[in-house]
Amino acid sequence: IEKYWFQIKDRVSNEIDWMYENKKKKETTISYIWARTINCEGPNCGVEIPLLRSNLIVKKAERSVALKIISNGPSKKLKYELIKGKEALRNSKGTIIRSKVTCPACGFTHNPETMKRQLTIKNGGAYDSKLLVVVSISKDNKGRSYRLAVDEDYTLYKKSQEYLNNHPKLLKNIPKNTLHIMSGVFNAPIYGHSKWSDLFNFRQQVFLSTTIKHLIQIKPEIKKDLGNSKYEAIITVLSLLFDKLLDMNSALCVWQAHAEIPAHVFGRWALPMIWDYAETNPLSGSSGSFESTLKRTIDGIEYLIKGNYKAGIVERQTATESLLADDSIDVYFTDPPYYNAIPYADISDFFYNWQKFILNDVFPNSFKMDESPKKEEICEMAGWDDVRYPEKDKLFFEKEMTKAFSEGRRILKPSGIGVIVFAHKETSSWEALLQAIIDSNLVITASWPLDTEMQSRLRAKNYAALASSVHLVCRPRENED
Repeated sequence: IEKYWFQIKDRVSNEIDWMYENKKKKETTISYIWARTINCEGPNCGVEIPLLRSNLIVKKAERSVALKIISNGPSKKLKYELIKGKEALRNSKGTIIRSKVTCPACGFTHNPETMKRQLTIKNGGAYDSKLLVVVSISKDNKGRSYRLAVDEDYTLYKKSQEYLNNHPKLLKNIPKNTLHIMSGVFNAPIYGHSKWSDLFNFRQQVFLSTTIKHLIQIKPEIKKDLGNSKYEAIITVLSLLFDKLLDMNSALCVWQAHAEIPAHVFGRWALPMIWDYAETNPLSGSSGSFESTLKRTIDGIEYLIKGNYKAGIVERQTATESLLADDSIDVYFTDPPYYNAIPYADISDFFYNWQKFILNDVFPNSFKMDESPKKEEICEMAGWDDVRYPEKDKLFFEKEMTKAFSEGRRILKPSGIGVIVFAHKETSSWEALLQAIIDSNLVITASWPLDTEMQSRLRAKNYAALASSVHLVCRPRENED
């Protein structure tokens, strides 16, 4: 895996490393901090306003760094400087609070509808955001440094756009599927992200499509070197490593001022609108790079090797029609969808749309559709999107979940045990689930609340989120006849 992953990296680097060139030759760029923009609609103003949640770049007491916005009044172009220490902490307030934007030049406040209107015209604003700060690391690894972006930095970005337009084969590796609106969980489309490709700026699109190109080109070499059985395994792991790159190289990655690194897209199970975002240099060896995505994967594989685990057998099937025989299993353990908490299939398209370019010949049955299958997904979706999912209401969830649990009851031995994992804040969702369990002839004999969420995840840091899942222990209901 290491061998082929770094071969891919080398080929990608040889082709596009010019996109991340640092004007200071003794430093390597590791991240770029961008802000989407709108034009001020205040009287006689019209300045370009960067949409910033906070001006803080680094939040570390005396080492804090902030972006200071300097205005010479309405209609005058904004200027910027970086300030440090306690002064940075005093100037942390951004331009946007609760979707309302205040112009630093004239003080005019814009409502959310103004932002939606302007950003929709720009397909969400990722393509022409304002590059504000470049984050670098010295080649002797003496720590991070921060500087204001200059014209040369933006020129490199514009060249990536030209490069993409001049290489039509790369455009074929970029998904153009429609990105649907689900207010409250998929907010990004509300602001004009109409296609999945709109979630990535031009340079990110060049990097990701170039990586896919070399992933595809290396496949015959792997098959020739290792044979069919290892070929399937290696390509699958490489595709999962690409998923990690994808999750860290989108215009929905926030900059974490306390850690001085970008956060991945799925800090929670949603695609929320991100006003200011961090773009990584995936060739730098830092966050979001080939190296950083590889480490945890290799650690996991080595853990399995040392543990002397035996490989299991995995089959793809619907929960309502099991391939297993009656009374054939000792344990039935399922972690089903939590009613309407997460639109799993729609979220999975973030990865599926790119994976199909890599794996369509390896798993043709899994990647024969343009998007991930959604019709049979047992989620209450009418509340999210009643246009595409009008039939997926509470009754649908209860009916289909009963079918699924009945299959579990059918294949479970009379002496077997079942465990159903569930979590939700609404009593109606619990009512639907418990009714499905009762109707499927399973008897709940115990319940165990277990903490199942990492407290380091993004949502846990900022919100009071449900961190425990309830494990419902069940036994098959046995009648005397």
